[in-house]
Amino acid sequence: MEHLRTIQHFKESAFNSLGDDFKRQEGNFNLYRRKRYDGPRELPYGRSDYYSISLIDGPISIDYADQSLQVNGNVLMITNPRVPFGWRLLRDLPDGFSCVFSEQFLEPCAYVRDYLIFQPGCLPVFSLSDRQMVEMVNLFERMASELQDDFIYKYDAIRNMVQEVFFTAVKLLPVSGQQAAHMARAPQVVSSFNELLNKQFIGRNYSREALIRNPAAFAERLAISVNYLNRNLKEATGKTTSQLIAERFISEAKSLLKHSSHSVKEISSLLDFDDVAHFINFFKKMEDITPRAYRKRELA
Repeated sequence: MEHLRTIQHFKESAFNSLGDDFKRQEGNFNLYRRKRYDGPRELPYGRSDYYSISLIDGPISIDYADQSLQVNGNVLMITNPRVPFGWRLLRDLPDGFSCVFSEQFLEPCAYVRDYLIFQPGCLPVFSLSDRQMVEMVNLFERMASELQDDFIYKYDAIRNMVQEVFFTAVKLLPVSGQQAAHMARAPQVVSSFNELLNKQFIGRNYSREALIRNPAAFAERLAISVNYLNRNLKEATGKTTSQLIAERFISEAKSLLKHSSHSVKEISSLLDFDDVAHFINFFKKMEDITPRAYRKRELA
């Protein structure tokens, strides 16, 4: 079974050497100011059961889902429990901020999981101008001040500031305002589909439960017709149900090829393909390269 990094493990691990942790809050939100960071220089690729927001002044190498990049300068990075990630410092990490929070912390925020930054295929790593970095640092300073206060509604105030970060990130995405508005109005069925599609890859034992890979099975789980599911997904994303499912399986396959030692045959089995030839043909059709050649290229 896939091992999940937990929010409790984060608090107890060496990563907690980030600096100030503001009274060691025991709730579902914690904020850390990095001062003379001397913790691990690498976070191994994997999933966490918490969200995180970090302000980074690179250079840093980041793996997020099936994407990899190296960033320099002012960067805002947002992670969530549905997507595996990892990072490696390329030099000492300067002062800054990080915050971690649980799913429970976001429960009062309606539709937050439908934001574009949490949709499949999105890479929520953003370059910030000096002005944007100052504004973001000021926002984190406000969170820090609120966290140390005894105000009875301080976590509601912090939630609002976290959402402000999310809104800033959405504005930085390379999409039109019309696309963002359309996604914001996406019906509940789209959110439910994405949740079901992503959840089956999180912390599961691949050998015990079959993965869902066809539109009819998803429609049955959601207690709706296939036509209704297809229509809503097409209107919200511009893609068919089959396309969205295939893209998610490809993303998982790429992650396993890049970040695991499983053979191509083992990955084929993990993703519930009938045989390795079927998996290879599926991968090559989607990516125009074989799984073995993809792994060799990415690990070169």
